[in-house]
Amino acid sequence: MGFLMLFLFSTAFAVSQNKHYLGTEPDLPAAKLLQNAAKANFNGHMAAQIYKDDKNTYYAVNLQKIKSNYLKIRLLEQSYKSKYLVSISANIKADYLLFLVNNTLKKSNTQIVTLLESYLQKAKNEALTMNAEQMRLWLLSHQKLRNND
Repeated sequence: MGFLMLFLFSTAFAVSQNKHYLGTEPDLPAAKLLQNAAKANFNGHMAAQIYKDDKNTYYAVNLQKIKSNYLKIRLLEQSYKSKYLVSISANIKADYLLFLVNNTLKKSNTQIVTLLESYLQKAKNEALTMNAEQMRLWLLSHQKLRNND
């Protein structure tokens, strides 16, 4: 129950913060970011910068390369704890997860891509420690994230 409350609060907070974090592009719709993500060159990485304005740099995580719901959910959970990343889309059924990083934090693209890839690697390592039943139970307990649209 505690995780559900944390997830709901985090999601509501991210959505409510969206206008606060918008940069000089007041009408920057998620559809534009998704178009940019679809055209982005990920250069073999699972994340890439897709847009930058005066205030923020926007990143996409290519979920098409991650087939496991466990990995998608764990990556998203870890990102919620980040001091740098703000999730602006949390649909694990989509092709991309979208994040922004405020430019005042002075984080390079390499640092952010490496951070996201470290979250994925940590999730992969965790998955290796679970048997099929443990994975099934874990996914059941995180059903609210598996079925988000």
